[in-house]
Amino acid sequence: MPALQVRDFPDQLYEELRLCAKHEYRSIAQQTIVIIQDYLSRENKRLAEAERPKANYAEHRRQVFERIDSLPLFKLPEDFPTPQQIIREMRDQR
Repeated sequence: MPALQVRDFPDQLYEELRLCAKHEYRSIAQQTIVIIQDYLSRENKRLAEAERPKANYAEHRRQVFERIDSLPLFKLPEDFPTPQQIIREMRDQR
């Protein structure tokens, strides 16, 4: 089983951990494992929930493009500049 060593652990935090372990009838090592497991469990849930909006974002994006595709097409004037011409003009203005 792997061992974990923590350097420069603050005295006050160690004392709080010791008291918490005593209150829960655990060793300091057991209490540390419980706390880390609890934290990681909550953090993994939070991360999983944070990834959900990506799926919603992809769906939202798909809907936006569908709306754009459904818009009527319009004809540009023949003398309307191409994207390359617009970019070139912007560069020249710098």
